[in-house]
Amino acid sequence: MNSTTFQLGGLIGPALAGLLLTAVGAGWAFAANAAACCSTVAMLLVLRKDKLFVSAPAPKSKGMLRAGLRYALGKPTIFWPWLMAGFIAVFAMSLPVLLAAFADNVFAVGAGGYGLLNALVALGALAGAVASTRRRRLRLRSVVFCAGMYGAMLCLASLAPSMAWFGAAIVLSGFWCLMFLTGSNQLVQVSSNMGIRGRVMSLYIMVLIGGQALGGPMLGWIAEHADPHAALLVSGGPLRSRR
Repeated sequence: MNSTTFQLGGLIGPALAGLLLTAVGAGWAFAANAAACCSTVAMLLVLRKDKLFVSAPAPKSKGMLRAGLRYALGKPTIFWPWLMAGFIAVFAMSLPVLLAAFADNVFAVGAGGYGLLNALVALGALAGAVASTRRRRLRLRSVVFCAGMYGAMLCLASLAPSMAWFGAAIVLSGFWCLMFLTGSNQLVQVSSNMGIRGRVMSLYIMVLIGGQALGGPMLGWIAEHADPHAALLVSGGPLRSRR
């Protein structure tokens, strides 16, 4: 549930942002974002600390990060999800950038259409969140399959002849994206022992977020100087080939 909430929020956020841009403008959209951050801080402040179970932290020592990296690289059920998460973060986690290019340059639907496209991604992600809770057994090959299906849906969307077909492909993209992200996150967590899990997950999140910082400008440049369809095909192609 924690993994689903984390990943689903990242996909629903751009949809809400698109709606706010249309309804109240960019300034108030930023204000709403700030208010959301304040609400999170407020909830943390009212936590009843006496009801929390605090585990003893691992004693600090030299080379802890290196030990975590060595541990992760030695376990296939951690290493391969890491590698796939890196590919997806660089090539396929900057979907809002590409949707903005499609809304503006391909379908000419403006901020309202951009919000609609992001809402379709969120709709698919919501279905993926529900489906991910029904997993009875999680295996590496199922995570690989979900990554491949996500790439295939992005490639299919790049070839869509109309906004209706594009929207349908985007819904399926959101579904398989969340199925992969929750599966990958869960597999990494359950494959790590308690003493080192924090370091392993920190490195995993670093790969996931750092990859987006690299991929966003790259895909935006391709969409601007080549074509949004080509950028989306580049986004899904590497994932489809890894399947």
